[in-house]
Amino acid sequence: MADITCKSEIPNAEGLPPTALTVGRHIILNCEGQWNKSFDFTKATFKTNPNEKSIVKVLKAEAKSINSFNIDMTLYSAGQYKFPSLDLTDGTNEIVLGPQQFQVTSVLEKTEDGKPPPPFGPILPLKLVWPPIYFILFLILVGTAITLAVLKVRRRIRLKRLIEGLKQHDSPQSPDLQFYKTMRALEKKEYPLDELEQTFRTFSLRIYQVPLFELNNGQALRFMKKRRPQFKKQRATVQKFLEEFEELVKRKETVTKAERNELAKKLYRFIDQQEVLRNQAGLV
Repeated sequence: MADITCKSEIPNAEGLPPTALTVGRHIILNCEGQWNKSFDFTKATFKTNPNEKSIVKVLKAEAKSINSFNIDMTLYSAGQYKFPSLDLTDGTNEIVLGPQQFQVTSVLEKTEDGKPPPPFGPILPLKLVWPPIYFILFLILVGTAITLAVLKVRRRIRLKRLIEGLKQHDSPQSPDLQFYKTMRALEKKEYPLDELEQTFRTFSLRIYQVPLFELNNGQALRFMKKRRPQFKKQRATVQKFLEEFEELVKRKETVTKAERNELAKKLYRFIDQQEVLRNQAGLV
């Protein structure tokens, strides 16, 4: 196998001198020569001893032509490094790059007495150069945590407002007496569909403390499931009525008087049953 010759190049980085090789800074090795073309550059790593494995790292490697390839690499510790032979491997094949040496300086500022800086300096401003992927992951984690916290606070505020909003439906009359009084008035008007639904929602709102006017049907049922889990059967009945009202409203113009009367009878039976259960459960 012919020798590989490589020349190092340090890309410009904002805030750093053009040729200063500092910890974590990218180094581009531009290499030319002949190598086994079955070499998989996507799996390329440096073949190093265990002590060097955490210091020198391949960030990216790719062939540029049949006779040249580039290696984007970095070193994570300051010092003078002399590699007798820095070899590239994909786990099966190897490319011998030959001797390579690098002088890496720290990005930490020197103290006035020339001694190394203390191991635990101020947290901010952050001087260390992180690999980009770590910084991006850090930002994603922080952003996710903030988003979840904001959503949690917003849900709590909304829940509090919904519960407080139930008070505007309070009445000196009990839920069942208010229902019967309203239904007697609706009977004289042949049970208008919209007012029947409003009467049903008002009763269910008061007896189960579910904001049926502020939430859609699905949200209201989930609210009832979470806040009143002991009323599983009643929730199923409430769901059936909501679905029936939704279906009738879609064909409001064709709903007959007989259908409205039958719906009113169902509501009377439902309210009678709920009042008995409510008294048994001690729900006010």
